[in-house]
Amino acid sequence: RRYEIHEHIEEVLEFWNGVLERADSIDKQALLEEKLGHPLPISYEDWLKDCHYEKLDKKTTRWLYQQERGFVEGLRDVSLKEIARQRIDEFTTTLRKYIL
Repeated sequence: RRYEIHEHIEEVLEFWNGVLERADSIDKQALLEEKLGHPLPISYEDWLKDCHYEKLDKKTTRWLYQQERGFVEGLRDVSLKEIARQRIDEFTTTLRKYIL
């Protein structure tokens, strides 16, 4: 199913504005684990099982695992407020493209 931003932008902005408002009281690690669907850190073997990727090509899954690790590492020094502000800005900018 396709996700049409212009059809769901209000929900998306409501989510990120809520994150921004409550950022100081949200456990960023817990939120990240919830969104990824598993606890962190996670070993490659456990990640494979958790994501149900055991039957996929090992080269591809290693790459995906490294991508996720890089994503998580890249967020280490970024506050939840910064992430929320960035996402709000990105979606607002994207919305302008749909309106024009």
